[in-house]
Amino acid sequence: MAGPACLRQGSTPAASLLLGGLAVALLVLLALRSIHGGVKGSAALHSPRQLAAAVEGLAPAAADGGAAAEIAAVEALLDGWPLGKPRACIVILARNSDLDGVLSSVLQLERRFNSHTDTKYPYLYLNDRPFSPEFKRAVAAATAAPSFFGLVPREHWSYPPHINQTRAAQLRSEARRHMPYGGSESYRFMCRYFSGFFFDHPLLAGFDFYWRVEPDVHFTCNLERDPFRVMQRRNASLAWTIVMSEVPSTIPSLWPTTQQWLAANPQHLAPRSLLPAFLEGQDDAAAGWGPFSLVHRWRTEQQPGVSSGGGGGGDAAGGQPWRQRQYTGCHFWSNFEIGRLSFFRSAAYRSFFAHLDAAGGFFYERWGDAPVHTLAAAALLDRSRVLWASDIGYKHGSWAHCPLDPASRPRCDCSPFYDAQPGRQPSCQLDFLDRLAALEAAEAATSQ
Repeated sequence: MAGPACLRQGSTPAASLLLGGLAVALLVLLALRSIHGGVKGSAALHSPRQLAAAVEGLAPAAADGGAAAEIAAVEALLDGWPLGKPRACIVILARNSDLDGVLSSVLQLERRFNSHTDTKYPYLYLNDRPFSPEFKRAVAAATAAPSFFGLVPREHWSYPPHINQTRAAQLRSEARRHMPYGGSESYRFMCRYFSGFFFDHPLLAGFDFYWRVEPDVHFTCNLERDPFRVMQRRNASLAWTIVMSEVPSTIPSLWPTTQQWLAANPQHLAPRSLLPAFLEGQDDAAAGWGPFSLVHRWRTEQQPGVSSGGGGGGDAAGGQPWRQRQYTGCHFWSNFEIGRLSFFRSAAYRSFFAHLDAAGGFFYERWGDAPVHTLAAAALLDRSRVLWASDIGYKHGSWAHCPLDPASRPRCDCSPFYDAQPGRQPSCQLDFLDRLAALEAAEAATSQ
């Protein structure tokens, strides 16, 4: 192949080497720009054909500059961050084999929200193995927002020293037949990672908020409000769309272990917590305790030495009524999650996770990050800091949330029939919303 004219006409070997090196450097810079800057233009790409054409036109991806280069690129982005815009990112944990599902989710989120001029929040892709050049090129071409790629540290995606791996393998083998992902080792690594480590990844260090997005999810409404700005304005720490029930056999000791931590750390329980909405007593139904009465009973039992008169009063609980209740298993479905990173980085949450991790339930059972996040938020946060993102249409698998208000119809593709019919909702969602209404009613009655 013919080279530049200066190389064809008697150039010295040193000059040839220098010019060749400059050419390689230029290709590297162009490739890095395509990865970190995305596809430049007024809008993101919205079809597989457009995406394929854009990817085909990109230069081969440069060699991975390593974690330090990615961190430096994020820091440079944040140095020029617009004043007043929430320091937020979109976090996607995926593998190279998830590419199609990731592209589906990202293209929808771009169309619904992140392609706006004042959004374009960066995507942070995390993997326990290196991303392939093909993955990087494809996801970068799907958005005009910056894309960054990080490896999960080995110590965060493996067994802690206190886990008996032989026992864990035996229990996985037994669980394989009894529960979803029962035999999966990597699923347990993932749940532990999202429970206790993702917020410490160096790529997230400068951000205040994250939006967790998974492959093959669907966003069914155009967003008229920036959820990060809503979280910032309302001082919220967690936002959810769907409340689901956990498979009981996956978490038999999660609530007893949580109770142990609460007993040792009562100072961290928020006075206006959501915990009553996720707990039930064995005698509540027999005693005729409805949601409102249960909340009143809870508030009474929080006072040491005061009996509720309904069996299991404040004296027995020692001012800790959660000791007399069982966890319902309901949880905020964490495949959709918008959160404030300072909550997970707090001393209280770190202490809570360390206690759970020491118990071994992530490996000896199959504790999920969703009930862990839910119990932590319910106990540690004032309930005003946990928001229902009811204006965001969302679907994952067979479960979905569709805004019910008529004003949302023009901006949504989903059908409100799903949520309008109680029998079509997850039973936990109905139960939680009833209990949440009871909490609000009790609060209003007390303040009068």
